[in-house]
Amino acid sequence: MYVIITPRKEDIYKPSLEIRKEGNIITETAKYLKNFKDKNNVKIIYPYDELKAASDKDITYFKIDHHLTDYGSFVVYKVLMNEIRKKYPDTEIEIMVNEACMQGCPNRMQHESMSLDLGIVINNDASLSGGYATSFCNPVVNKYPFASLVIGTHIFPWDIEEYAKIGITNFKLVGRDGYKNFDKYIKSYTIYLKGVDNYKNILNAPFSDLTHHMIHNKTLKNFLIKDYKKYMPNIEYFKKYGHLCHSRCSVQCNYCYECSKIIQSIYKEKNTD
Repeated sequence: MYVIITPRKEDIYKPSLEIRKEGNIITETAKYLKNFKDKNNVKIIYPYDELKAASDKDITYFKIDHHLTDYGSFVVYKVLMNEIRKKYPDTEIEIMVNEACMQGCPNRMQHESMSLDLGIVINNDASLSGGYATSFCNPVVNKYPFASLVIGTHIFPWDIEEYAKIGITNFKLVGRDGYKNFDKYIKSYTIYLKGVDNYKNILNAPFSDLTHHMIHNKTLKNFLIKDYKKYMPNIEYFKKYGHLCHSRCSVQCNYCYECSKIIQSIYKEKNTD
């Protein structure tokens, strides 16, 4: 068993404010973790050094609460995987490609809260998950389809090669229980396979076949890959200028939002009667 205990935000950013009579709280935490580990024979991972070093480069905790940012979570994830691979060197991760939350989604906090509260209920009663997704995800996706597609963290077939370069080669297509019929799931699966081989093989497919949230969105039936792929965010942009997605999306960087506006404008022009 591996247990990760992440440092508090205060420990990383303002440890000088956390002094007790016994000494620095960081030292006390280390003593507690060691005692717990010795008594319970559990592998405890406390990524203080890694988060401290990463915090000098970018924001690891949100400014408005105590949670890790996407960047901070990725730092912790890498620490965990490095520990696991010491004992299990062949361990691989699997990433979902066709389902993603939109940056800045107004329902995200409620979504995550409900996930925790209803997780057990939904797992025991699959009929609840449909209404759950309908009430939280669909209103946002249907109202902002282009932003959801562009700013969501989808991994499209032409992106997968970049992930393979850093050692991530296992991917998962979600939606076996969400598609109205299994044929649509197989269709999406086939499109991904063809697109990974060469994206030109799938130019006539609609974008909605690449995202689980939009598979039933009838307004995007003419939204073909060949017409809009060139306006999608280009990974070369992020290689050149860096990325601010986890902490400064839409605040300091509007690249993806501008892409979604262009796509929406072109789509409306093409589909105006």
